[in-house]
Amino acid sequence: MARLYDLVGDMDTLYCLMQDESYCDEDGIVNPDFIEMFGDTQKDIKAKALNAAKVVKQLKADSTMLETERKNLQARENRLKKNAEWLEEYLSNCLQTAKIDSLSDTQAEIKFRKSQAVEIDTMFDLSQDDFVRIIPEERKPDKAKIKEALKRGECVIGAYIEDRLNIQIK
Repeated sequence: MARLYDLVGDMDTLYCLMQDESYCDEDGIVNPDFIEMFGDTQKDIKAKALNAAKVVKQLKADSTMLETERKNLQARENRLKKNAEWLEEYLSNCLQTAKIDSLSDTQAEIKFRKSQAVEIDTMFDLSQDDFVRIIPEERKPDKAKIKEALKRGECVIGAYIEDRLNIQIK
């Protein structure tokens, strides 16, 4: 079967020929063969258009199915990440309570590494210009500057360095 574009071109050509008086008999009636070809071409166009419409519907259905599947997979990924984070935190708490610093076997290795983080409590004074950064229309503590100042021994009211142990599982 011909392409839809070609069929529409054929129909247009037939229509132009039917308008030409040289293809009509002496009474001005169009040759019946042209009318039959015009009708057949029109039927082919309708069949081709309906088939194309079915493909469009299937493509849209596939797209919707993939979108739903993507959302389901995203939700599953988020659940798995939360479960892993919870289990990691649980494991960390248990091992720290048991005073176990490291474990390993052929499939997994657990270690703790020391780190420090600046914690800001409710006593922090946001008017301390040296230790705040201005985010459009909002003042927030600049933890990097505060950490540097605290390490140099400066007193920053409402801020302190907290030593932490972060678990690493490989």
